[in-house]
Amino acid sequence: MFVDKVVHKGDGSGDMWESSSDRMLNIPSDHSYLDFDSDGYYEVPTDTVFYANVGWDDVIQQDVTVYFQVNIESAVLALRAGEVLLDSQTAADTISSVDDIAAVYVNGLLGSWWDWGSNPAAYLMTDGGLNGDAVAGDGIYTVGYTFTIGQAKSQTYKYGINSLDNEAGFAKNRTMMIDDAAATYYPEADCFGSQNTDERLPFPEYGCPGVAIDGELSALPTRFALHQNFPNPFNPTTQISFEMPMMGNVKLDIYNILGQKVRTLVSRELNAGFHVYEWNALNDAGQGLSAGVYIYQLTAGDFVQQKKMLLLK
Repeated sequence: MFVDKVVHKGDGSGDMWESSSDRMLNIPSDHSYLDFDSDGYYEVPTDTVFYANVGWDDVIQQDVTVYFQVNIESAVLALRAGEVLLDSQTAADTISSVDDIAAVYVNGLLGSWWDWGSNPAAYLMTDGGLNGDAVAGDGIYTVGYTFTIGQAKSQTYKYGINSLDNEAGFAKNRTMMIDDAAATYYPEADCFGSQNTDERLPFPEYGCPGVAIDGELSALPTRFALHQNFPNPFNPTTQISFEMPMMGNVKLDIYNILGQKVRTLVSRELNAGFHVYEWNALNDAGQGLSAGVYIYQLTAGDFVQQKKMLLLK
């Protein structure tokens, strides 16, 4: 006796057959099965099977927040050497300077590949020492994502600077097996571009040799620089990044168009390196600000620089 593949009924998307081979059940002629309900048919017990042969070991048993981490030192070194990062799908949207680095995103979780460049907030990574990020300004970006019971332990994903597909060639993705033994899981940090085979991208020729030590990268900036926030315009959050060639006291303040200070994001001594801080459009009192143009100012010793940004509502 043959049993056809199991059919899964999707939500209006049609039937979905198992990807495995047809299943087979053999009933021996000398069986001892009984007709318990007296309907003229034997009741044949069968083993429990899983759709597409996925078992309990393949799915998450308890909710777990996974902190994806990526070291972008490889990209920083490549750009400083004169290389260009391009979008591997379009060969456009190039990044040619460290000044152009504004944000890092992770894509592909749960098989949901959003359009590169669309900037979904849930996948924005941070290097500000908050929300699971271990050390501010060390060049290792982090984002926490919560997977729930029943979702797959094996996840495919990929990183992108400025939300572009510039870590590796098309479909050159990463795979992680999630450890759900605890409520949080910190895998080792990935090195940006280490899985690349696309000759148009400078990886893995440029790697991550100087993983941060006390927040300091092996390849330090050679100048002070304040970068344009990203995204801009924004709603409700944006990231502001800057470079420091030496340790020093830093202030990063935000002013409204009237010149009134509304928020101080940073006011302390920082290590040399590349730093990124997120602003959520709140003032120092935790109140939401109205839409409009705001000015952010970096002060580090004698270095003072301002840039404008636009908050939308």
